[in-house]
Amino acid sequence: MWSNILIACIVMISISIVIGVILAIANTFFITKDDDRIEGIISALPGYDCGACGYVNCELLAKAIFSGEVRRKTACVVISKEGQDQLIDYCYSINDDSGQPIILK
Repeated sequence: MWSNILIACIVMISISIVIGVILAIANTFFITKDDDRIEGIISALPGYDCGACGYVNCELLAKAIFSGEVRRKTACVVISKEGQDQLIDYCYSINDDSGQPIILK
């Protein structure tokens, strides 16, 4: 009786170890990297995550700017004039996925 339980425990632990190793290896092959261009847009935004722009946080606004969903320089209503100029300059200096510069109007 106890030998059957012990065998079942050993089998379950062995299966768990094998699956864990497979997942660890798969993690190194399928890792995704954050886009530095979006990170640059996020750093140009004030980072208040206030939602005044209509997005939940600055990261979602940055992704919308990068994807072309938002092209207004006034999308962030709490950004300073200097911050807005920095955002416009940074967006113009990078290209979107189609190879075109991001121009905020």
